[in-house]
Amino acid sequence: MRRRRPLRAALVTASLAAAFTAPASLNSQAMALAPCSTASVLPGSNFEIDTDANLKVDGASPCIDWLSGGLGNSMRTGVLVKPDMPSGPNDDAFGQGADENDPDPTIVFGSIPPNKSDLTNFGVFTETNTSPKFLELFWTRQNVPSGTTNMDFELNQKFCDPNATPTNCADNGPNATETPLRTPGDKLITYDLAKGGTVPTISIRTWSGSVWGLPSIISGGVNPNALGSVNTSTIPANQSGGLGAKDPFTFGEAAISFNALFPPGSSCETFGSAYVKSRASNSFPAELKDFIAPAKVTISNCTGLTTNATASATLGDPISDTATLSGATSNAGGTITFNLFDNATCSGTPVYTNSVLVNGNGNYGSGNFTPAVAGTYYWTAGYSGDANNSPSQTSCGDPNETSVISKAAANIATEQKFFPQDEATVTSVSGGQPTGTVTFKLFGPSDPTCSGSPVYPAETVNLVGGSASTSNNTFSVDAANDGVYKWLVTYSGDATHDTATSACGTENATITVNNS
Repeated sequence: MRRRRPLRAALVTASLAAAFTAPASLNSQAMALAPCSTASVLPGSNFEIDTDANLKVDGASPCIDWLSGGLGNSMRTGVLVKPDMPSGPNDDAFGQGADENDPDPTIVFGSIPPNKSDLTNFGVFTETNTSPKFLELFWTRQNVPSGTTNMDFELNQKFCDPNATPTNCADNGPNATETPLRTPGDKLITYDLAKGGTVPTISIRTWSGSVWGLPSIISGGVNPNALGSVNTSTIPANQSGGLGAKDPFTFGEAAISFNALFPPGSSCETFGSAYVKSRASNSFPAELKDFIAPAKVTISNCTGLTTNATASATLGDPISDTATLSGATSNAGGTITFNLFDNATCSGTPVYTNSVLVNGNGNYGSGNFTPAVAGTYYWTAGYSGDANNSPSQTSCGDPNETSVISKAAANIATEQKFFPQDEATVTSVSGGQPTGTVTFKLFGPSDPTCSGSPVYPAETVNLVGGSASTSNNTFSVDAANDGVYKWLVTYSGDATHDTATSACGTENATITVNNS
């Protein structure tokens, strides 16, 4: 028997991979239509908890139930159904004397007779597109009861997996290992129906670390957080989603608001295991009887926040971040705050911050920021949460949250320029050292006779040792005005020497500038 159990657990785990992924059509339908208007729902929920419990949809859209529709329909997408082992020698149950406060109940086989305590199936569904979210549960059993009906659904943060490290399993004795280790904050939802009653009382308890806390009744009253029912008539096989025909009082269901599981203001919490147990009587310390082994689930109030920032940019270009909010209710409010830091520890005052309002799940942008200094910048984003949704915060250095700013590229543009210069030497035929001044004029390519205005205005230079030279730093020749340039030089004369002027073109230079 124990050799078969790991295979069973593996099959169940594989079947639950998409157990709590709401279908896209359900999400869009809930956004477009008013909430289910039948009287058999909790306020804000679309899930029918009919007075005479059943599995089929009775109300108009967007009302939903365990089945995807009316007669002959299978379970809707997202419903988890966990069967018990068939009655007989292989049926697992809790050993004699086990009660709810026992964190390590012993498991035995073949000890449950086919009576009111003999469970056959339990089911789980979560409404994630409502506000608040809701958890739905059902149980089925073998036979009609003769007394009270007492079913307990345990939600644990840990899931027992004997093949994992750590296993997170309780000590169930030598026969089997199936129930998880309890963690403070685990929940127990009790479904108690009096003998002959039709409206169960739904209560919730919290594990303290050693015992279950006092019960809080969450059904009934003005603003209930739970609603339960039991079938008072036969459920035909073609309306059971594969569970088979159900006699009266062998199918019970309940809807529980996430506000009961995760009170407003709660931090992020997730239950990863769920299972159902039958209790012998209304007394909470009463002996536990049958149970259906835990199923791996994800029941969570956590919101998800993934981000994707500009990976790289050049100095002068803007950068930004995008945050995607998920796992929140359809009308989630609050804000997402973006912070940008210029250091790898995200310490000190951010260089940029911006908050945007939230309206449900989706993408939200930070707005643009243009860094003034090259380097690496680090983004963080935080969702504030609201009454129905827990906060969520990214961490400094998360993937896709770094923007690298490179220096702007430098462009060098060069252009050749020439500043024409000239030098004159004045000598005397009859001897002596000429003094005085020399005047230089430069004429451009369009003036071959040096008769117009010079391109370089007259520069007069004193003779020193019979020589004089220009110091032109104002007129240049480049590719736009290259060609043949001619100097015209005039000597002023002195007391013993006559004036003299060079001929136009005596000195010329062809200047060609190529910048390619």
